[in-house]
Amino acid sequence: MYHWQLLRAAVLGIKVPYHQIRILGEDGGRDWGLACQKIHKALTLRDKYQYLLQEEPELSDVSDDSDESELSEEQRDQRRLEKIWRKRRQQRRRSSFMFNAVAVMRSARHRAVEFQMVDGVVRYTGQEKFPFSYEEHVLDIFGVTRVADDGPTKSSCRHRLTMLAHKYDIHNLMNSELEAGASTSRGGGDFYSARKVDNCIRLATCTPARSLHKFMMQKALEEPDTLVGRDTTLGDLFKRLGLSDPRKLTIERLGVQPGPQRLFHRFDVFSKDYSRGGAGTAALLEPFLRRGDGEGKWFADLVRPQVNATDAPGSTVATEYRIPLYGFDDSEWFNLAAWVEENNIHAENNRWIIQVIRIAGLRGLYRSCKTQQDQLDALFLPMWMASVYPENYPQLAKMLRYTTAINIICNESDRGQDLDPKAKPPKQWPWSENPPDLYFNYYVWANLASLNAYRHSVGLNVFQYRPTAGEMGSHIDHLVSAFLLADSIMQGVTMDKFPTLQYLYYIAQIGICMAPLSNNGMDRPYASHPFQKFFKRGLRVALGTEGPLHFHHTQQPVHEEYGTAIKLY
Repeated sequence: MYHWQLLRAAVLGIKVPYHQIRILGEDGGRDWGLACQKIHKALTLRDKYQYLLQEEPELSDVSDDSDESELSEEQRDQRRLEKIWRKRRQQRRRSSFMFNAVAVMRSARHRAVEFQMVDGVVRYTGQEKFPFSYEEHVLDIFGVTRVADDGPTKSSCRHRLTMLAHKYDIHNLMNSELEAGASTSRGGGDFYSARKVDNCIRLATCTPARSLHKFMMQKALEEPDTLVGRDTTLGDLFKRLGLSDPRKLTIERLGVQPGPQRLFHRFDVFSKDYSRGGAGTAALLEPFLRRGDGEGKWFADLVRPQVNATDAPGSTVATEYRIPLYGFDDSEWFNLAAWVEENNIHAENNRWIIQVIRIAGLRGLYRSCKTQQDQLDALFLPMWMASVYPENYPQLAKMLRYTTAINIICNESDRGQDLDPKAKPPKQWPWSENPPDLYFNYYVWANLASLNAYRHSVGLNVFQYRPTAGEMGSHIDHLVSAFLLADSIMQGVTMDKFPTLQYLYYIAQIGICMAPLSNNGMDRPYASHPFQKFFKRGLRVALGTEGPLHFHHTQQPVHEEYGTAIKLY
């Protein structure tokens, strides 16, 4: 029986009449028994990181009253994995990692505390637990990678995943009418009234193309003389495109959506080299879709209705918008918080995800960084200042109250340097040298672990680590690192190639937020997208929109995403 059936039955207090599927007899063989031991080892490594700051029972503490004396060794191994899965279901009921629409910041019980960076990680007075070292983390990555690359383990996991999908199909054949009847007879909600949460959406591209087009024409007609550059007005940008009358601007001319038989690169909208509309269109879009170094008033006016819509009467959609933060300098956090507060971009049904974009081509923007340590200082020291002294930094303290996670996005197709357990600390790593992505990811996680420990101790909300992993490329590194460190991930498309990792994510019930329409517009056709496969196998997947500006055509992109999945799956 599936977890959502049991949860529904528990809430309604009813006995579930569904037909159940049980497989009796021997299961697997010697290879599966050995695979179970390796899978258990990998799960133990993950637990070491996830429960660093929590008091959790050991895996062996999960009780089961059934007699195992008559079971074979393979069946006992399978029973052990089932215990782990049940334990994780119980933990998920106690605390949801994806979204908490009613989270509030309790009054902090502040005490005198001092904090400082030590070898790339902030430590504070009175800290009792410390993150594991980078050297230990790299060795753990090697250990999980060996499990994922083991041939017999791959075969065993592929067999188990296939069996899970078939069990879902049989359950669906036997119980679909019962489920439909139960939903109707008990007054269950329909597709439109069901609560939906978009966990994967960028603030810069949250506005549908039609709304952006209308907004741009309105500003061009009402404020043509507004400066958008040193000596350039908005009217000048339109004239450079040969548009003396702004009303002649079309959505197709903006080039914000991929054309027929064409794919998008990551930053096509702003890049003069890749934008479908050309350099002139890219320059026209920039003041509307970027906060920039100024007030960012147009951008605020554009996105405010999208954020506020989550609090509208009758709304069934909640959101977690991603805002980019680069780590240029210490003022970047404070400028972002001031922009959000002064432009009143708040909603009770919205939370922020801070997205750190780590692309090699953007490193030239970090002019003030001399070492890797400088970027970590710019990202985390302001968070500490607002956590320890919220009365001195009220805007940032409020921003952190509405923040749920840190997201890191890397170019996974470029593997870069190999991991070195003996790598030098960030303060000794010159900015001119680009360290491996997983080096940076580790230090982000380690700093979050320390910060969360302090915030939890004084009654403040904590932050999750949700990297983008498995979006592109053929390497396993990012998915392995995320398996050890992440609360949940975004994308995960390439995990379809790695059955062992896929089974580990299933057993650990790590959240995966996917955006099939977005992937379809980039490099993964919808028909071959693994979302349905993951769903049938029991992975903890969710649907998100990623960028409605690029990949959706209606004013309700979340409904469009779910509606497309319903029709095609």
